[in-house]
Amino acid sequence: MLRRRFFRRLAYAFCASALGWLLLKGPYGAAVSWVAQGLTRMVSFSTAPVLEAQGNHVVIGRRDFRADSGWLQLSLLQVHANTIPFFALGFALASSRSSRFRVLKAFAWLAGAHVVSLVAEAQWFYASQLGAWSVANYSEFSRAFWGVLRFFFNLAVPYALPIVLVFWAVPEETAMLLGLPQTTLRRTTS
Repeated sequence: MLRRRFFRRLAYAFCASALGWLLLKGPYGAAVSWVAQGLTRMVSFSTAPVLEAQGNHVVIGRRDFRADSGWLQLSLLQVHANTIPFFALGFALASSRSSRFRVLKAFAWLAGAHVVSLVAEAQWFYASQLGAWSVANYSEFSRAFWGVLRFFFNLAVPYALPIVLVFWAVPEETAMLLGLPQTTLRRTTS
């Protein structure tokens, strides 16, 4: 009975999540790009890095290069499309107003991961894809670090993080659905 109700709620939550994502992906992508540009500039100690949202893409480059130099165009959809399963699972499992609010709080962590993913992508591009400039300005360790971080955020985070965050936000409902023993976890209100 519980699983049947969950799957019915999951279908509705998925449709609502997909519709919300379709309506908000433009402004959300622009906001994520803007914050990622600020963090990239902080990490680079320079105002030259540019991360500019253009439709469903972000263009990554540098202002201190010639206009015809290489710029990376990255799909923003691959960065934040995981919000659909996150909200679908979260709101399908959330059984109370407080648990729905916890899902929204967990979304802040997912949004932060989207920003860090773009920062890692930009830093990897600067460290390894700009030829002699990359070699002159980034150490071997830096190139390896940004490459590993980019790899992690391109593979592990898009698939695992939404599920982990939902289980963290609504542990009691998740335990009931999976048939796990009830946890004695008490949430403190602050």
